[in-house]
Amino acid sequence: MMIDKIKGFGGWPASLILTFLYFASELGSFAVGGDAGGFLWVTFHFVLMPLLSLGVLCWAVVRTLRTTGAVRKFVVLSSSVIPVAIIFVAITGEPGLARFFRLS
Repeated sequence: MMIDKIKGFGGWPASLILTFLYFASELGSFAVGGDAGGFLWVTFHFVLMPLLSLGVLCWAVVRTLRTTGAVRKFVVLSSSVIPVAIIFVAITGEPGLARFFRLS
């Protein structure tokens, strides 16, 4: 079953992959530059990353409900901080890493 194959993907592994994708999309769109870079930045920043974040967030909640033990549940649920932060950045329109690295 598909659920069994991706069972270990929820929680922190998925959040760390999401963080890497976020860094790559922010810096990669700057490296491309011009109109294409701007298009890629907007597409990733406001469309793809929030959608991926929603998926990771939902999967973290499902995995939290299936996990036993209070400490383990807390660790898995704490991984939802990263997707929530990415969604918050997309909703507020914050340039994110571009501002941090002084690229915008």
